[in-house]
Amino acid sequence: MSKIPEDLFPFLEELQQNNRKEWFDSQKKRYEGLKQEVISWLDETLIPMKQADADLPTIEAKQCFFRINRDVRFSADKSPYKTHVGLSVSKGGKKWPGAGYYFHLAPDEVFLAAGVWMPEAQFLKNIRQEIDYCQEEYLNLIAQLLARGYSMMEEGRLSRPPKGFDKDHPALIHLQNKHFVIIEKVERKSALSSSFTKQVVGFTESMASYCRFLNRCLPEELQGS
Repeated sequence: MSKIPEDLFPFLEELQQNNRKEWFDSQKKRYEGLKQEVISWLDETLIPMKQADADLPTIEAKQCFFRINRDVRFSADKSPYKTHVGLSVSKGGKKWPGAGYYFHLAPDEVFLAAGVWMPEAQFLKNIRQEIDYCQEEYLNLIAQLLARGYSMMEEGRLSRPPKGFDKDHPALIHLQNKHFVIIEKVERKSALSSSFTKQVVGFTESMASYCRFLNRCLPEELQGS
């Protein structure tokens, strides 16, 4: 069984200290080797993941691997490279707008995530409407996940009720979300162990219903994206 390579985090730590093209070019062969090992690990992990979430289609790991180059066009930070590895597993790969799974591998932060980050405006509106219509279902689902030790992303949460919703709404804290993401933090040493795949598959199994709830809100015009 493949594992996350031991040298991945040391490489990323070195990249943090040498984030420039000349250094990266000198380490390109090393990076490509690490990238292929991560892809091999994910290809093997996708097999039981698809069993844990039947909605996951046939997809290859290379479709889920985010490029390491940063888009610096609108950023004050002109560092050319990301200092983490990101993997996005969903119906349409890393560019699909619906809910799915994201794995973040950085020297100082490793986590698993499920849901949707920054949904498009109509998608966001649909999610809020669905939470409103199906309050009991959604609140029970979230309560079960939080009871297992997972946490919700609170970044960007509105300070007031969104338009059309009352301040006394039973699900207000969820309606105020801009992102609908649940996270499981992982110790760095655990990510390098042979049991990491089992942890990822268990997370997928737990989150399948959550992703399914969100994806039934995806506008038809985005479903083929």
